[in-house]
Formats: sequence, structure tokens, C-alpha cells
Amino acid sequence: MDLQDPNKELDYDEHSLPTRGGLDWDVIRNALADIKYVGAWTFEIHKTLEGETPEELASQCRKLATSWGCG
Repeated sequence: MDLQDPNKELDYDEHSLPTRGGLDWDVIRNALADIKYVGAWTFEIHKTLEGETPEELASQCRKLATSWGCG
């Protein structure tokens, strides 16, 4: 599963880190738990919000994945 977070105010996809766009990740994660999803969680990020370096984005992805129990 490719995880990214679009900005719902725009009509194009920005591929931001989940929780930084317009989606409700608590609802999404609960729905995945409800269907017992066991596949891979792949973060596809190529949009910074604060000018992060690639290393900083990778670190933020790892922290988020770990906090969600999929890291």
C-alpha cells in the first residue's frame, strides 16, 4: 500500500508525509485494522512542507512508521 497525504485544497497530488495533508489518518488506519490488512506500508514522499532535506524526510517517515507499528 502506497501511503501519502494529498492537500485536499489542490487539484493535484503533492505526495506529502501522512498526517501533513488533508486525510484523516486515524480513520484510515482504523479501516485497515478492521479489514486486517497485513500487506506492506510504503511511504511515497517527495513533497516537503518546511524545506526538509531528503535525510530529514526519511527520518520523519521512519518515526511515523514506528509510531504506527509498521516501522
